[in-house]
Amino acid sequence: MANYSLNDIFCPPSYNGESRRARWFFLGLLVFIGFMIIFILIGLAAGLWRHKQEPVQYFILSRQWPITKCLAKQCNNDFSKQKQWLVNGLMIGIEGENIQKNCQHEQNDFEPKSIDENMKKYFEQHWPNLDQLPAKPTEKPTEKPTDKPTDKPTDKPTEIPTTKAHDKSLNNYLFQNYNKIKTTADQLDHNEQLWSNEWQKYGRCYNGKQSDYFAKIMELDENYPLTEKLSEKIEPNSTKLIDLNILAKTLAQKFNNDPKQTDKDHQWNESMFEFVCKSIINNNDDDNESIQYLYLLEEIRMCFTVITITDDDKEKQVSIPNECFDRQSYTNESPNGCFGQQMVIYPDLF
Repeated sequence: MANYSLNDIFCPPSYNGESRRARWFFLGLLVFIGFMIIFILIGLAAGLWRHKQEPVQYFILSRQWPITKCLAKQCNNDFSKQKQWLVNGLMIGIEGENIQKNCQHEQNDFEPKSIDENMKKYFEQHWPNLDQLPAKPTEKPTEKPTDKPTDKPTDKPTEIPTTKAHDKSLNNYLFQNYNKIKTTADQLDHNEQLWSNEWQKYGRCYNGKQSDYFAKIMELDENYPLTEKLSEKIEPNSTKLIDLNILAKTLAQKFNNDPKQTDKDHQWNESMFEFVCKSIINNNDDDNESIQYLYLLEEIRMCFTVITITDDDKEKQVSIPNECFDRQSYTNESPNGCFGQQMVIYPDLF
């Protein structure tokens, strides 16, 4: 049986020396290209050439119960006794990290124009500043002129207005123009101060425009009406304890069954809610041993993430429920998780 070498197989004797060399060159080139293709495929599978993705952000929408919020502080009387869950803010986080604060943004300063008139009217009712309004300047009654002649004629020249007169004139001006004058040096009204603080603390971490951040708050608050869903089954009661598990399950069920929520692939469950409480001392007599702590529901937080879907051949972003709360950080000292309590009070007016 004849023995053949690779040279005999790929370059038979009929080829001259130059043809053999060219044939070996192209054969080596094909082998090299084959190895390169395999290497590239392996690299792509391992993600070596994958573009760096933007970090996935999640949002925590916080709503507050003003009756609890105003127990230990002087609040705006227009809202302190209101039985409505009000927006408290929108926090931004990145998966695998803590809530972000005080970030740098291309729009670092709050711009009132980022909240249009329609949005502002909505926020004034659903996200008001609960802090007490600054006191209005007081106006002293003006003295009535008298027709009685003075007892003694005076030769004194007309006096230059005193500082007191100047202060009185300024005070009258402030009183008459109170509604036209902004309450801060940077020309923000009472509610805008709150919205500005929220933007400075959390909003600047939002991966988008300032106007989009505030639009997202309005969108989530409108799409997930907390007061409406709770009132269908659970009413505030200052003398009754409520189980937080039941509260979370009730909210999840209500939102999942909402006809407006058409996305059935992403459902709510009780782990997607976080509860924040306020602890107060209930001591009805002088015996120190009778001191009891009451835990009042103050905030309800909901977690969302944003995904891109295709609708009618157009891409759009939608907010879906997400599990993002770090429950391992809950302790008996933390208001998040209601100080480790399971039974709390959802208070009515005291």
